[in-house]
Amino acid sequence: MSIVFQKVYSKEVNLLEIDWLKQYAAETLCILECWFPPSFWDIMLHLVIHVVDELAIYGPVGCRWMYLVERYLGVLKKHVRKRSLPEGSMAEGYIVDEALGFVLNTYKDILTHGDASGMMRKRQA
Repeated sequence: MSIVFQKVYSKEVNLLEIDWLKQYAAETLCILECWFPPSFWDIMLHLVIHVVDELAIYGPVGCRWMYLVERYLGVLKKHVRKRSLPEGSMAEGYIVDEALGFVLNTYKDILTHGDASGMMRKRQA
């Protein structure tokens, strides 16, 4: 199965390999059916065959993959403080993150007051 997913999620698609990949995915699932009990199988494992079909129709999966968007939406959902106004608190949290990132990147070379006093002690010794 790792070969199937490696080919499906690659950046370039060889159209000549798609028929072989579909047959290989089906054979691999049949072999796995011999080893795993029926309770292991659900619709998600069957969808591997259809992912290969979509590869032939739509092209590389990376161009239409929603995982990154869903992951970022999870980050934004963590910013919600007021359940009555989720959009506003998401926006405020985003602004705070951007401002903190800017400040940390801009002033990363400047020593803090505690560090500066420690540096002065080292120079005097």
